Amino acid sequence: MQKLTESFLFVILLLISIQTDGKTIINQSIIQSVNDYPPDGFGQSFTAEDNYYISAIELYISASNGGSDATISFYDFSSSPLSLGSTLLGKGEFLESDISSSANWITIELESPFYVMSGQEYAFEIIAKDSGGPSGWNNYGFSNASPYANGTRLNTSSRLSIVETSDLAFRIVAIPEPSGFSLLILCACSLVMRDSLRLK
Repeated sequence: MQKLTESFLFVILLLISIQTDGKTIINQSIIQSVNDYPPDGFGQSFTAEDNYYISAIELYISASNGGSDATISFYDFSSSPLSLGSTLLGKGEFLESDISSSANWITIELESPFYVMSGQEYAFEIIAKDSGGPSGWNNYGFSNASPYANGTRLNTSSRLSIVETSDLAFRIVAIPEPSGFSLLILCACSLVMRDSLRLK
């Protein structure tokens, strides 16, 4: 009975791990050039295409003069009227040591995933810890061709404004909303574990 229980638990955990793997759900990978932006605030808006939990973001970055640590924060966003939500939804950080002088994609894991709803607008803001110049700064991939139709680059350093016909290079990584099947698996796992404990 114990071996059967252990085998069943292994299958359940395998199915759960498959269900919760993150995947890229927004992919703006068109890059015309890399550029530095105001260290005290810039970003990009985007629109959720489904219900899911955002767990990470990938950015195309190179470092100058050693680069800079930076934080990335996610908020609700409205393009009309133009506004950035006051509630922090998710947050991550990347360090100078994560960035090289040659531009590459880096993955920034969020401190905890946050839920987004299909059709709703959101935005992320990047703030560097160094002011630039001799202290170092980062350069970010972008495209002036505005390849991403459901959002745009933002300037948040002084007054929130939309930068027309320009998009940062970014990839949103998310975990799909749990399906009824996965919830059933979780319930079954809970019951099996309870019965297993009773048998010991």
